[in-house]
Amino acid sequence: MNRERIFYLDIMRSFCAIWIIGLWHMPNYMSNELAIKFANCFGWQTTYCVLATFTFISGFFCANNRISTWQDVGAYYKKRLLRIYPLYALASVSLVLCHYNSWESLTRYLLGLGCFTKPYPATIWFVSMLLIFYFVTPLLLKCSTKRRITFFLLVQIVFFMLVYWWDSDIRLIYYWPFYCLGICFKQKKLHIKFFEEHNNWLIIAVFIAYVVLGMNIGENFTILTFVCCFLFIYSTMNIFSKISNLINYNKMIAFISYSSMSAYLFHRMFFYIIKMLGGTYKPVMAFFLYLPCVFILGGTLQRVYDNLIIKIMKCRSDKIVRYSWLKIYK
Repeated sequence: MNRERIFYLDIMRSFCAIWIIGLWHMPNYMSNELAIKFANCFGWQTTYCVLATFTFISGFFCANNRISTWQDVGAYYKKRLLRIYPLYALASVSLVLCHYNSWESLTRYLLGLGCFTKPYPATIWFVSMLLIFYFVTPLLLKCSTKRRITFFLLVQIVFFMLVYWWDSDIRLIYYWPFYCLGICFKQKKLHIKFFEEHNNWLIIAVFIAYVVLGMNIGENFTILTFVCCFLFIYSTMNIFSKISNLINYNKMIAFISYSSMSAYLFHRMFFYIIKMLGGTYKPVMAFFLYLPCVFILGGTLQRVYDNLIIKIMKCRSDKIVRYSWLKIYK
């Protein structure tokens, strides 16, 4: 996939991160009624669509892993854990310190079991859900195409059973299909063919349908929300793909996309500290100072962490090479 195709995913992920952090969560710290204005039926439905898009993109990138042997499965788990778990664990502790989650449930959150029983973790529920999806992904990727559909349905049935018999988080049912759709989208190479077959009028019509539907189906996640999410993903992917073809690769957008996970994990802690020090936010300060700072700090933290992991893995690789040469010499 060429650089422009990566760029449209960067734009999508950046938009989703700004929506969740800046337009959905940050208004709760402001003194005016901006949060109330966003918390209408269209705001709720768009948030569901944004989270579905995030989940879709996560599945899309997880499909890059080739799983053919059990060694590949072990390598996949190692890669996923190193990529996300340490920052997730640190965010779990920080949210407890900021009084968003309780100490009593922290152990369960750290074990990645936050979505299985109440109380579900505030904010990090999404990453906790992804950890569950990541756990079953190697088995999904290892299946043949025909068996993959059966496995998808089997997991969905298990989620239904957990929700209705064990009071697990119903959002497992909502977002698992979009995660699998992202995997299918990448493995069928639809990201290459997808954008060449749809004209502008169709894209506009689908986007208008999403807006009209989102404004009229209420605040709850229903069957129509699934339709709304599909319309949103289809239209925004096409729109952002066309935008990516009109502008040069933008480093700022790439940075926001890169920092999105860390910014999401730690934005509550940052907002909590700012409000504790300075009181409720003024909109100008919030959008032009605090929100950029969240992504700058998130990107910096992600960069430091990634460099640390690279150094650790390189040291381990060097030790393995030296050890293998020692065995040969002996």
